[in-house]
Amino acid sequence: MSRLAAPIRLKVGKETAVLRPTMRAAFALVDEFGSLSPVFRGIGEGNLSTIGRVLVECGFTGSLSDLLFVSDQSLAACLVVLQPIAFELVGGLLGADPDAKDEPRPADPNSKPAAPIAFYESLFAFATGILRWTPDATWNATPGEIIVAMEFRTEAHASPDDRKKRDQEKTRAALPIADRTRMAFEALGGTRRDDAD
Repeated sequence: MSRLAAPIRLKVGKETAVLRPTMRAAFALVDEFGSLSPVFRGIGEGNLSTIGRVLVECGFTGSLSDLLFVSDQSLAACLVVLQPIAFELVGGLLGADPDAKDEPRPADPNSKPAAPIAFYESLFAFATGILRWTPDATWNATPGEIIVAMEFRTEAHASPDDRKKRDQEKTRAALPIADRTRMAFEALGGTRRDDAD
């Protein structure tokens, strides 16, 4: 799975709905719920209203009763199918790479969390202002698509010094924690064990 995951196809009767976690869906859900945390919680609790809102915002145009009240399936069986789809769609709204192997970094204790809408506004601004996508194309793009374009542009326009610094940071991040700690103390002017003798 990547940020550029294919749209989700949901078969409902004879019709197939194509669902995508678009910027339009992100704005609508964050506007309604305040952030995506209550959306994740609602999906986890099996809240039909929340699951329905996610599906509708991500492109489902049929009747929700057609989804939930299938004659040969119980409501629980329908939820077993719809919950993972809703989780995947909302995960796509975050634009995160699910396969990333980055180490978690501690948050800066002095920083304040950004408003969720500010994250989407900055993606929208980048896509329309820097990439020169039309507003309509941006609304229909996924956050992951915009982030991938942003990362590519940053890499393509990086100076040789920036590339060298980024490569050094990647190399350093791959080292064991003991080596990184030693390097940090050396950078601060601490003495090396070899020098102390």
